[in-house]
Amino acid sequence: MKELKIEIVYNATYGGFNLSEEAKEYIIKELCKIYNISYKKVKANSIIREKEFRISKEDYNKLSEYHKKWFYNWEEDKYAVFNDSDIPRYDKLLVEAVKNVNDPSGQFAKLKIAVIDEPRFMIDEYDGFESVVTPNSIDWEIADTEEVREEYPEYFI
Repeated sequence: MKELKIEIVYNATYGGFNLSEEAKEYIIKELCKIYNISYKKVKANSIIREKEFRISKEDYNKLSEYHKKWFYNWEEDKYAVFNDSDIPRYDKLLVEAVKNVNDPSGQFAKLKIAVIDEPRFMIDEYDGFESVVTPNSIDWEIADTEEVREEYPEYFI
């Protein structure tokens, strides 16, 4: 069986997962190359971010259902806005951005990449500080009762 190596992006400090403007632009540029579409970088109407990346409704409709999830519709469906928080943490474009952009971490974030060897994982988070957990990384406690020993003898070998 082939050895599995999956890269997962997570936030290694308190604050929360978010990308720098440069990392967001890296991802949207690469996405636009894939679909042969264009984007606009405009001043955001938000206190959370300075700039936002938009694509036209026409270009949005060219995206796969997977990539459409990275955008939300705005302004009476005239355009779609890129939303980095909806990118799966294992997505290759996200991983590439974290590796290739000088400072990929947004405000109050410190993005890192964990490498896991199985497809099941979860992001464990407390106050924005995250860790990547897999079934094999958990130190499971086993209820050591007579009934459990009878039903699950393999746990006590």
